[in-house]
Amino acid sequence: MTAGRVPDIVDDFPDIIPVTSGELDAIDTYLGAALDGLFAQWKLSGDALGEGRRRCNSQYG
Repeated sequence: MTAGRVPDIVDDFPDIIPVTSGELDAIDTYLGAALDGLFAQWKLSGDALGEGRRRCNSQYG
């Protein structure tokens, strides 16, 4: 891209994008495992949902 030029954004996807059951299974498998791992770490850290370190009783607070 040349300096000063703005790229064109084209949204030509159909209103409904078809997704197969196999694709949904793959998303569920990999995204589910990633989210489970993140939530397990979050639970172990003692943080409550939506609370930052300043509001938690932790060694960092």
